[in-house]
Amino acid sequence: PQLQVRLSDAGIPIVAARSFQNDIARLKDHARQTSSLLADLARIRLGRTEVRINRPAIVELQRCAENAGLIVVGEPGAGKSGSLFSLAEQLAAAQRDVVFLAVDRLAAESLNGLRTELQLEHDLERVLENWPGTSPGFLIIDAIDAARGSPTARVLLDLIRLVQDRAERWHVVASIRKFDLRYSSELQDIFCGSPSDGFLDPEFARIRHINVPALSDEELDQAKAQAPQLRDLFERATPELQLLLRVPFNLRLAAELLGTGMTAGDLSPIRSQLELLERYWTRRVIREDGQGDVREGVLSRVSGTMVSARRLRAERRTVIDAATAASFQDLLSSQVLVEWQSAPGAPVDRNFIAFPHNVLFDYVVARLILPLDHAQLIARVIAEPDLLIAVRPSLSIYFQRLWVQDRPRFWECAFALIEAPTIPEIGKLIGPTVASEMTATANDLQPLYDGLASGRASAELALRHIVGALLPGAR
Repeated sequence: PQLQVRLSDAGIPIVAARSFQNDIARLKDHARQTSSLLADLARIRLGRTEVRINRPAIVELQRCAENAGLIVVGEPGAGKSGSLFSLAEQLAAAQRDVVFLAVDRLAAESLNGLRTELQLEHDLERVLENWPGTSPGFLIIDAIDAARGSPTARVLLDLIRLVQDRAERWHVVASIRKFDLRYSSELQDIFCGSPSDGFLDPEFARIRHINVPALSDEELDQAKAQAPQLRDLFERATPELQLLLRVPFNLRLAAELLGTGMTAGDLSPIRSQLELLERYWTRRVIREDGQGDVREGVLSRVSGTMVSARRLRAERRTVIDAATAASFQDLLSSQVLVEWQSAPGAPVDRNFIAFPHNVLFDYVVARLILPLDHAQLIARVIAEPDLLIAVRPSLSIYFQRLWVQDRPRFWECAFALIEAPTIPEIGKLIGPTVASEMTATANDLQPLYDGLASGRASAELALRHIVGALLPGAR
């Protein structure tokens, strides 16, 4: 490697050693394949109309990535995966060296396992170390949070450190949800540095990052110009729905529903992401053909298998039988489920099933897998200590649904989690955090007042967590 650097610095063009050329070719193929799999996350489909939005955050992302590695953060559905796809697409068009990994499509439990999964002869960091070039290369890793609770998470952290230590030409650009970065001291240490001034999240002021924000007025105008139905929806929407549609995932979901024949008037009363997901569920899963229970049964089996395995995919043969085959095909046709795609040169692996977006997986788990009784929920969390990490976003949606459907039960569940002595602190935060986001009137907090008045210690802790969630930088 040192000789390669000297030759390159002297302006002498070199190629990779013959023993690494096949591995480099496979990684290039894998990057192209991963880009094709994530392409839909960078555009919005409304029937036959395809909407694409040019985002300033992506321009800033490429500028910062040229200087050093960094992490891309954002709330669920903010457009992190779409931003990384656009970055990879632009770098490839400029004939830059790119390796692109989508974490929710990896199953490796060790670095050796990753080498085997990518069909490499050498470890990935060794290939990068021996991949010559005179300009930065880019290792792009999408959705590190998708590995939550699985050995793959450890593999990725080790990989990033090894690449930083041994392959100095390569800049690591990874995406993760804000919540997961907040509680990962190792990632904070890896990406310690100065963030982008233009796309800064103050909470991560000491971390090299770009915060993918909600869509601006100018970005929304691009979407409206390409799809008049979206313009009509914004004109009819309540202020709450207009704010909701600034999140790319929500805008994509609304466009899908409009593409199925729903009107702007049907969607305009929606006020929260949960309502939008519920509407999607009614339209795509329940429907009016009397087969909604069967489709929910299929989805329960699929998502339950994924949760048990701590993987965002399931083997087809374990989740389908003769009685449910037709409903299973129906869910694939409507793209509530998708067939797995991962290996370079193999567009579809029908042996495995996944969800088209992690937010949809989170919602299905909250709706169909987590026990309705809070005592059973706590018992399962105690029995499976890593479950909190594996399905943490689902628990947030679970509490949101409780808030809407049964406010007293919401507070009992929140208090019970806080009172359980073996529940990690990260689990005790979920209920109060949801309360801080969804409280609209003083009456919403009446059970909390009653708990404080009776001297209930869990009520006092819940109040502290709510205040902490509301104060910027207090986490």
